[in-house]
Amino acid sequence: MPMLVHFLVNSTFIGWIWGPTVIAYFESLGGDLDEHRGAIAAGLPLRRVPTDEECAAAVLLFLSDHAGPITGALIDISAGAYFPA
Repeated sequence: MPMLVHFLVNSTFIGWIWGPTVIAYFESLGGDLDEHRGAIAAGLPLRRVPTDEECAAAVLLFLSDHAGPITGALIDISAGAYFPA
């Protein structure tokens, strides 16, 4: 009888990240970066855009010894954004 192996994977769901790539994109559009960031934040329930450092911290949690008992978890780092399928 074959042995069944089950895998549960930890994952992150990341929406907007205020980091170098997004900043470079908005710089290419011109205008004030704070206004662009404010426009994104206005559409998010938490009214703020997560930084790349905040997203990295959540990913690092899964890589740390503290995540030993965590399995099959999803950390939502989207500031409450809704992305329809």
